[in-house]
Amino acid sequence: MTLVDARGVGVAFGRGRGRTWAVREVTLTVEPGQLVAVVGASGSGKSTLLYALSGLQTLSEGIVRAAGADLHRLGRRGLAAWRRRNVGFVFQTYNLVPYLTALENVALPARLAGERVEARAALADVGLDDRRDALPSQLSGGQQQRVAIARVLATRPRLIFADEPTGALDSEAGEHVLRMLGDIPDERSAVVLVTHDLDAAATADRVIVLRDGHVVADVDRPTAAELFGLVASPSRR
Repeated sequence: MTLVDARGVGVAFGRGRGRTWAVREVTLTVEPGQLVAVVGASGSGKSTLLYALSGLQTLSEGIVRAAGADLHRLGRRGLAAWRRRNVGFVFQTYNLVPYLTALENVALPARLAGERVEARAALADVGLDDRRDALPSQLSGGQQQRVAIARVLATRPRLIFADEPTGALDSEAGEHVLRMLGDIPDERSAVVLVTHDLDAAATADRVIVLRDGHVVADVDRPTAAELFGLVASPSRR
């Protein structure tokens, strides 16, 4: 079953003559088992598209069906409940609570929702069981991002959205995080990754290239060199 089916998606900011389209006429699907990367120049609409697909951004036009729900038909509470059940987020800034340990950070979202998770097992899955009692300030950037991924894994979401997850990491830590994200997709789940790093994008199963809010290419397993050409001088497809 298709996990994401977006049709004619557009997001605009402002009104009247000051209205600006961040994303326009985007149609795409995401299938279970896929790691999909979204790339494009700064201001091309990458993050806006990510938030639109995850229900965090209200659409100006079009529809998004994801993980069995028509997002445009869900109210505010319905969207929040849908995201809690189906979606996980990984951000560049980690979003860890500074006064909670790694283990407590992993368990926090589920506890707030009144659910139980195997937080220690999730930390072990990302190789950090021995750092479970450490505060974020006692962890490296790569370790903090791995805690953030463990927090997502603990809730077993069907869709994981990652916004520049390696942007604040050195190359070694970034490669480790990318490998972990690439290991997540299976028969019931997928990962959608926004990145400015074309080498990182080239590790994905599929890459969507944006320019001025439009999809200009949608290619399977391109090389970094091919992506550079598409981003620098794409042709509409």
